[in-house]
Amino acid sequence: MSFNNKKATLGTYLVYLEANSAAVSVGDTINYSVSTGTSGHGVAASNGVISLPAGEWICYASVEPDDINRSIEIKWYVDNILNTDFPYIAHNDWDSNIDGTYGFNTDMYTSAITLEGGVDVELRVTDSYSSTTTIGKSDLVIYGVRT
Repeated sequence: MSFNNKKATLGTYLVYLEANSAAVSVGDTINYSVSTGTSGHGVAASNGVISLPAGEWICYASVEPDDINRSIEIKWYVDNILNTDFPYIAHNDWDSNIDGTYGFNTDMYTSAITLEGGVDVELRVTDSYSSTTTIGKSDLVIYGVRT
Protein backbone atom coordinates (compact mmCIF):
# COMPACT_ATOMS: atom_id res chain seq x y z
CA MET A 1 0.00 0.00 0.00
CA SER A 2 1.35 3.45 -0.85
CA PHE A 3 0.44 6.89 0.42
CA ASN A 4 0.56 10.29 -1.21
CA ASN A 5 2.40 12.53 1.25
CA LYS A 6 1.90 15.65 -0.83
CA LYS A 7 0.01 18.44 0.94
CA ALA A 8 -3.43 19.02 -0.48
CA THR A 9 -3.74 22.56 -1.82
CA LEU A 10 -6.78 24.54 -2.83
CA GLY A 11 -6.79 26.66 -5.95
CA THR A 12 -4.34 29.23 -7.07
CA TYR A 13 -5.47 32.57 -5.75
CA LEU A 14 -4.67 36.10 -6.82
CA VAL A 15 -5.75 38.99 -4.60
CA TYR A 16 -5.35 42.70 -5.33
CA LEU A 17 -5.29 45.21 -2.48
CA GLU A 18 -4.87 48.95 -2.64
CA ALA A 19 -4.26 51.84 -0.28
CA ASN A 20 -5.40 55.36 -1.07
CA SER A 21 -3.25 58.43 -0.60
CA ALA A 22 -2.73 59.15 3.09
CA ALA A 23 -0.53 61.03 5.50
CA VAL A 24 1.66 58.58 7.44
CA SER A 25 4.07 58.90 10.32
CA VAL A 26 6.61 56.54 11.85
CA GLY A 27 4.80 53.47 13.25
CA ASP A 28 1.81 53.70 10.90
CA THR A 29 0.80 50.76 8.72
CA ILE A 30 0.06 51.17 5.05
CA ASN A 31 -3.71 50.78 5.08
CA TYR A 32 -4.33 48.30 2.27
CA SER A 33 -7.81 46.94 1.70
CA VAL A 34 -8.95 44.09 -0.53
CA SER A 35 -10.08 45.46 -3.88
CA THR A 36 -10.64 42.33 -5.96
CA GLY A 37 -9.45 38.77 -6.33
CA THR A 38 -10.15 35.16 -7.06
CA SER A 39 -13.17 34.05 -5.04
CA GLY A 40 -12.56 31.94 -1.95
CA HIS A 41 -9.05 33.26 -1.26
CA GLY A 42 -9.66 33.83 2.45
CA VAL A 43 -7.33 36.85 2.63
CA ALA A 44 -8.65 39.59 4.91
CA ALA A 45 -7.41 43.13 5.61
CA SER A 46 -8.18 45.42 8.52
CA ASN A 47 -6.38 48.68 9.36
CA GLY A 48 -3.42 47.71 7.19
CA VAL A 49 -2.99 44.24 8.72
CA ILE A 50 -3.44 41.48 6.14
CA SER A 51 -4.43 38.05 7.45
CA LEU A 52 -3.28 35.17 5.27
CA PRO A 53 -4.96 31.76 5.62
CA ALA A 54 -2.87 28.58 5.87
CA GLY A 55 -1.03 28.02 2.61
CA GLU A 56 1.91 29.41 0.68
CA TRP A 57 1.83 33.06 -0.41
CA ILE A 58 3.91 35.73 -2.08
CA CYS A 59 3.08 39.35 -1.31
CA TYR A 60 4.35 41.99 -3.73
CA ALA A 61 3.89 45.56 -2.50
CA SER A 62 4.44 49.09 -3.73
CA VAL A 63 4.48 52.25 -1.65
CA GLU A 64 5.78 55.66 -2.65
CA PRO A 65 5.69 59.18 -1.27
CA ASP A 66 3.74 61.82 -3.20
CA ASP A 67 6.80 64.08 -3.13
CA ILE A 68 9.89 62.62 -4.79
CA ASN A 69 12.07 64.71 -2.44
CA ARG A 70 10.77 62.93 0.65
CA SER A 71 12.57 59.99 2.17
CA ILE A 72 10.61 57.10 3.57
CA GLU A 73 11.43 53.66 4.94
CA ILE A 74 8.82 50.89 5.15
CA LYS A 75 9.47 47.41 6.55
CA TRP A 76 7.62 44.08 6.63
CA TYR A 77 6.12 42.87 9.91
CA VAL A 78 4.87 39.30 10.33
CA ASP A 79 2.68 38.57 13.34
CA ASN A 80 3.68 41.97 14.72
CA ILE A 81 7.42 41.16 14.56
CA LEU A 82 9.88 42.94 12.27
CA ASN A 83 10.99 40.62 9.45
CA THR A 84 14.58 41.14 8.30
CA ASP A 85 14.73 38.24 5.82
CA PHE A 86 13.27 40.24 2.93
CA PRO A 87 14.22 43.66 1.51
CA TYR A 88 12.29 46.63 2.78
CA ILE A 89 11.24 49.71 0.86
CA ALA A 90 13.46 52.74 1.39
CA HIS A 91 13.37 55.76 -0.85
CA ASN A 92 15.99 58.39 -0.14
CA ASP A 93 16.06 61.90 -1.58
CA TRP A 94 19.12 63.03 -3.53
CA ASP A 95 20.98 64.70 -0.66
CA SER A 96 19.84 62.80 2.38
CA ASN A 97 19.82 59.28 3.71
CA ILE A 98 17.30 58.45 6.40
CA ASP A 99 19.57 56.75 8.91
CA GLY A 100 23.03 57.14 7.36
CA THR A 101 23.27 53.53 6.17
CA TYR A 102 21.94 51.82 3.10
CA GLY A 103 21.28 48.33 4.46
CA PHE A 104 19.06 45.65 2.90
CA ASN A 105 16.47 47.68 1.04
CA THR A 106 15.15 48.60 -2.38
CA ASP A 107 15.02 52.07 -3.84
CA MET A 108 12.23 51.24 -6.27
CA TYR A 109 9.18 51.65 -4.01
CA THR A 110 8.54 47.90 -4.21
CA SER A 111 9.33 44.80 -2.19
CA ALA A 112 8.10 41.21 -1.90
CA ILE A 113 7.90 38.61 0.84
CA THR A 114 7.04 34.90 0.75
CA LEU A 115 5.16 33.35 3.64
CA GLU A 116 3.48 30.24 4.87
CA GLY A 117 -0.04 31.26 5.78
CA GLY A 118 -1.84 31.39 9.06
CA VAL A 119 -0.06 34.71 9.76
CA ASP A 120 -0.71 38.44 9.72
CA VAL A 121 1.51 40.61 7.56
CA GLU A 122 1.80 44.38 7.30
CA LEU A 123 4.03 47.14 6.02
CA ARG A 124 4.93 49.79 8.60
CA VAL A 125 6.61 53.13 8.22
CA THR A 126 9.82 52.81 10.25
CA ASP A 127 11.52 56.09 9.36
CA SER A 128 10.75 59.25 7.46
CA TYR A 129 12.52 62.43 6.43
CA SER A 130 9.75 64.46 8.05
CA SER A 131 7.29 63.72 10.83
CA THR A 132 4.52 63.16 8.29
CA THR A 133 4.88 62.02 4.70
CA THR A 134 2.03 61.65 2.26
CA ILE A 135 2.06 58.43 0.29
CA GLY A 136 0.39 58.07 -3.07
CA LYS A 137 -1.94 55.29 -4.15
CA SER A 138 -0.18 52.02 -3.31
CA ASP A 139 -0.74 48.43 -4.42
CA LEU A 140 -0.31 44.97 -2.90
CA VAL A 141 -0.70 41.79 -4.95
CA ILE A 142 -0.92 38.45 -3.16
CA TYR A 143 -0.56 35.19 -5.05
CA GLY A 144 -0.65 31.71 -3.61
CA VAL A 145 -2.41 28.50 -2.62
CA ARG A 146 -4.35 27.48 0.47
CA THR A 147 -3.73 24.26 2.35
